[in-house]
Amino acid sequence: KILLLMTFFISSATIFAQDSEPLEKESPSERKFDIGSDEDFRVGFVLALMHAEQNELVDYKRQIIKSDPKTYKEYKDYYSNGRLKIVAYQNLITGKWDGDYIEYYEYGNPKLEGFLIDGNWANKLKGYYPNGKISYSGHYDSGKKFGRWEYFDENGKIEELQMYDPNGNLISSVKINADGFYEGEKKVYEDGRLETIEHYKNGKKINW
Repeated sequence: KILLLMTFFISSATIFAQDSEPLEKESPSERKFDIGSDEDFRVGFVLALMHAEQNELVDYKRQIIKSDPKTYKEYKDYYSNGRLKIVAYQNLITGKWDGDYIEYYEYGNPKLEGFLIDGNWANKLKGYYPNGKISYSGHYDSGKKFGRWEYFDENGKIEELQMYDPNGNLISSVKINADGFYEGEKKVYEDGRLETIEHYKNGKKINW
């Protein structure tokens, strides 16, 4: 069982790492999160573990909320036109939001979908434009961003990609062109500080 579990997480880490920046045309060794070093492997492995842990934690929390209606109360807020504004759950003991959280635009389309634990965002968070198209998508751990964050235009096409380390520090950010490739500056960070700037043209790294 231990061997199977390790095999699963190693495979997950490898897939996550290789998929974290798939839009670059350079060779795999050029990519920030390919398994090209012990550090890349460690970060990819930790992020894969965090994803699995967050999924389990959210599932467990949903079970607790469902089984304990005296502690967790559903909260609903409405616009003046009678449409739903917020649907959430509140822990009556702590007073904090706990559980699924959905916020709507005034005319009914979802604006924000996420999950809160003790008042902090956990697991996946998705935002939407008024037209219903996704605006951004990413993951949280105890209120801190981690892993891959994607930002989209109003037509639903990805226009920016950001990567965060397990501690919530921004690792890199880059714009994406209409064909889905890196375009312009790719900023690379170390411990939250800007370290280098790389330049791309249609996914191809160029000298500047």
